[in-house]
Amino acid sequence: YTVNRIALTGFDVAISPSLLYISALGGKSQFNIFDQEGRLKMYDRQLYGAKVGLGSKKGTHLHFIAIKANDDQGNLMNQDSIITEPQSNLILGLDFKLSMFRKKFQLSAEAVGSAYNTSDLAPGIDESEIYPTETPDFVRDLFAPNFSTHIGIAYKADMNARLFSNQSNIQAKYEYIGPGYQSMAAPILLNDRLFYDLRWGQYLFSRKLKFSVFHKQEQDNLVPWKAYRTMANSSGLSLSFYSNKGFMLQLNYAPYFQSNDINDIADSSKISNANHMFNLTSSYNYKIGDLSANSQLSFMQISGEMIPNGNSIPYSSTRSTNILYNQPLSLSQSVNLNFNTSFVMYKNSIEQPSISLNNSPDSTVNLLMLNLGGSFVLFDTWYNSISLQYANEDNLDNKLGFYYDSKIPVYKNTQFTISARQNQYKDPIDITKSYSSLYINFGLNFSY
Repeated sequence: YTVNRIALTGFDVAISPSLLYISALGGKSQFNIFDQEGRLKMYDRQLYGAKVGLGSKKGTHLHFIAIKANDDQGNLMNQDSIITEPQSNLILGLDFKLSMFRKKFQLSAEAVGSAYNTSDLAPGIDESEIYPTETPDFVRDLFAPNFSTHIGIAYKADMNARLFSNQSNIQAKYEYIGPGYQSMAAPILLNDRLFYDLRWGQYLFSRKLKFSVFHKQEQDNLVPWKAYRTMANSSGLSLSFYSNKGFMLQLNYAPYFQSNDINDIADSSKISNANHMFNLTSSYNYKIGDLSANSQLSFMQISGEMIPNGNSIPYSSTRSTNILYNQPLSLSQSVNLNFNTSFVMYKNSIEQPSISLNNSPDSTVNLLMLNLGGSFVLFDTWYNSISLQYANEDNLDNKLGFYYDSKIPVYKNTQFTISARQNQYKDPIDITKSYSSLYINFGLNFSY
């Protein structure tokens, strides 16, 4: 929440003598930029920060944070007009972490408050209305609030617990970023956001079976100042089985729901999105004599629908089914083959409010893809690979591709390489779109 993805020209140092931890950073995060008419549109920005506390950064600790940033107004007096106003920012907070039982239980938290002036040229505020009379002068000098000041807070907490000899794993995460929170040291941080994520994983039968569930939710418009609030949540489960004999089975189901609650405003409506993802994957490693093989079969289905609350937006739904089979074969240390095929069925449906269900515009696409490849080595040093690809979409068009690559040693640390690629595309409806291309590349590679 404090420093995140900025380019700082300056210094960043940290020392940790015994239990004490001290770190400091400072420098410029941006520089003066003038437009074509010589007007200042970006200021030199000075940024300084410190973190002081007890405990190492990676272990149990309690650190206090302070960051101050402001735009240099030195060049402002030479400007005839102002197109961008200087800004300033003060952040105070703390960073906490608790690590126990040989890191089997870890709890971390961060809480910060921000005072952000969107314009240092705005009229000032009577400091007696903000600071108590006994406030020291050095505290008053840290930040000068005015009528453009935004005040906000942000905090987060993470918990990770590994129980019962690491057979169970519980994770929890909570984040709150207030709508008024801004940081010059984290300009890409999204504010006005509440998020939490809960996960539990359990191993069974000597870690051969793993079962896990999760739930996460996110929403914005924490203070009702927007016209709508967007909410999203997802709950899912995963089941994995691993056999000592090379068999693996994995199942995943993860639905996702999103909706916006809109206030009573003219020309507005409520929309809900519902998506479901189901995936089943299996693989088996085996040997037939000296031949090593691995068979993989995967089935994945993704469906989604957009459900409007009124008649101004049409209802729509999509469904995609993907079946994938992959078969690599290792005939020897120098010869390998691989066969891959996938079949995709995609359907999209839109129901206009004024159109009956039978006349709703639907579209269905079936796509078949095949890939056959292999690699082999001749004379212990001559490497070759070859591949053939084919794709067909509802017999409307098809693509055929061929690829060959070869590397031949010709001298010490020198290789002659050649690759060839042939692509063909046929469209039986519009033959002007059909094409055939051949690409050949060769050269010498030197290594030293």
